[in-house]
Amino acid sequence: MLLGRIGREVTRFELILNAEDYYLNQLRIEINENIEEKNYIKAKEKINLYRQHMPAEGKVHEQFCCYMECRILIAQNEITEKLSALLLRAIRYTIPDYLLENCVSRRLYSPVEIELIRMHITYNDRKCECNEVELFLIMDFVTEFYSLKQQEKIEIPLLVDCVKYEIALEKYNRALASIERALDIISVGRSMQYVGELHFLKAQVLSCVQNSIDKNREWQDECKRECFMAYVVFGVMGKKEEKEEIYKYCLEKLNWQITEQMMLSD
Repeated sequence: MLLGRIGREVTRFELILNAEDYYLNQLRIEINENIEEKNYIKAKEKINLYRQHMPAEGKVHEQFCCYMECRILIAQNEITEKLSALLLRAIRYTIPDYLLENCVSRRLYSPVEIELIRMHITYNDRKCECNEVELFLIMDFVTEFYSLKQQEKIEIPLLVDCVKYEIALEKYNRALASIERALDIISVGRSMQYVGELHFLKAQVLSCVQNSIDKNREWQDECKRECFMAYVVFGVMGKKEEKEEIYKYCLEKLNWQITEQMMLSD
């Protein structure tokens, strides 16, 4: 699984696995499928089976099991201290100095490590700058070692994480820079998955910036443009809840209403 640290997919190396490794690899695939199908009881049974067959000193294997257990907890909305502790333990199996003071340094990351760190930052109430630094280190790693297709798939959600973190730390200029970087990457790709969210985040950041200075028409107009773009994108994608959130935000924060006439004139 550590092949992922150099941007290689494990499935490409199936033919050189021995029988036991092949069996564990098949179990990993089945556990992932069970979780995606929301068959959590079956997934837990196979995680236990995986632990019975994995090497005794298999830190990477135990990390995988913890990662799957974290995914199940999140899917079942069990966002508790148990989740945060399990995420931290899973990360430190292979990154012992994670979040220790003055220990953030350039390193290689596996796909599982990247997802665990994203989860820990998202579901941990403790906000600190070393989390932000870790996210940027991961993005530098992805840019250097991953293919362009992999970069688009991994770096955009990382940038979205960065934006949310920078907003929490009130680093609004850095948040805007991260949003523009993400939109630039998306502009040469094919996915629309994060376009609406990024435009809505940009509107919220601009609103925070104007509140920290003074309110003027130019700032408000730009906020409205970003909200409208996000609203349109979510409409195209059929995301009703996200549209309603933007509609409510515009009424409450901008004292402005998106109308059907505006949609038609666009």
